[in-house]
Amino acid sequence: MGNVELCILGIKGKPNCWRQDKSIKQLIQAERTIHSAKPDEVRKRIIYLLGDRPRIEIFAREKTPGWDVWGNEVESDIELKSGKQ
Repeated sequence: MGNVELCILGIKGKPNCWRQDKSIKQLIQAERTIHSAKPDEVRKRIIYLLGDRPRIEIFAREKTPGWDVWGNEVESDIELKSGKQ
């Protein structure tokens, strides 16, 4: 279990009927690639689980088609605003 990486999902708005596919399993076993790279299977299962909705990956290392991204290693698609003004 020393090589696990958690994936935390969140939704915006009311969560009624958000799960589209009940067959999605929580555990993904994938071949190790470069450091901190998410397996493509993770993104694919998120789409199966939640349907074709707007998505954002935070702490992204690369742009992925169909996803907004935010992170310090990628050109971000969103701008975070401070609560202080």
